[in-house]
Amino acid sequence: MKYLEKQNITYYWNHKGQPYKQGYIEKFNRTIQEEFVDQNEMWIDDVNEFNKKIIEWIVWYNTKRYHWSLNLMSPVDYLLNNNMVSYMRWTNT
Repeated sequence: MKYLEKQNITYYWNHKGQPYKQGYIEKFNRTIQEEFVDQNEMWIDDVNEFNKKIIEWIVWYNTKRYHWSLNLMSPVDYLLNNNMVSYMRWTNT
């Protein structure tokens, strides 16, 4: 908790047995389970391969998969089309 405070990160507690209070996260977890994990259980014991595949899936999910809640756009397309692009840049400092 002290780390979060030092980083000025706001943390919201969720009470046990009340997943409806974090509906977006719970829906995303369900989507990952149904669309990725259930289809790739054969890789679950090979951590490196499983991680590689889930990273590829998350990139696809955010760049290619259409989302009904975003008028059939990918999240990246939605951000770009609605001028929600961050102008932050990596630095080497």
